[in-house]
Order: sequence, then C-alpha cells, then structure tokens
Amino acid sequence: ANLSGEIHMLNRLGYHRDIPRTLSHFAKETKQQYPYASAIGTSLRTYATIVRQLDPASAKLVEPQLSAIAEVIKLTFGNKRVKWDSKGLIDWVGQLVTL
Repeated sequence: ANLSGEIHMLNRLGYHRDIPRTLSHFAKETKQQYPYASAIGTSLRTYATIVRQLDPASAKLVEPQLSAIAEVIKLTFGNKRVKWDSKGLIDWVGQLVTL
C-alpha cells in the first residue's frame, strides 16, 4: 500500500516519466491484491485467536467448523495452490471468510 501511494504522489508531482514501468506495474498489482491479503490476514489471525482461547469442552462443540477451516487452510497453503496472481484467489478468500 505504501509503494502504491508513493508512485501516486510521484505521478502527481510530474515524475511519471522517471518511474520504471515495472515498478508502476508492481505497485498497481499490489494495490489490487491488498484487500485479499488483508482479508486473509484477518481471517487467519481470528482463527488462531479462537483456537487458542477455546477450552476443551467448547472446542468439541465447534470442532466441525474448525476442521473445515483448517482443511481449507491446509489445502491452500500446504500445497501452495493459491498464489497472488492465481485466478482462484478471490474464490478462496471468499470461501475462507465465510466458513
């Protein structure tokens, strides 16, 4: 997000010709992917916090839901199936945040 902002300010100041095209392209991609990265980070932090705070009796009650989330995380990150430029990223983020 910072890189995108810096590129934006340099463009506004008239330095658009001095910015390498690859850097501008990278900043644009980063800006597009930021909402997904933020959703993933928030979901994973929430999941980790909930798992840490559950007592054994409560854990048994929500075990099916926790297992479903753990399986999605394992399938995705365990096999490196989702990459930032993969077409399934939006679907995967949607699946993770709705579990």
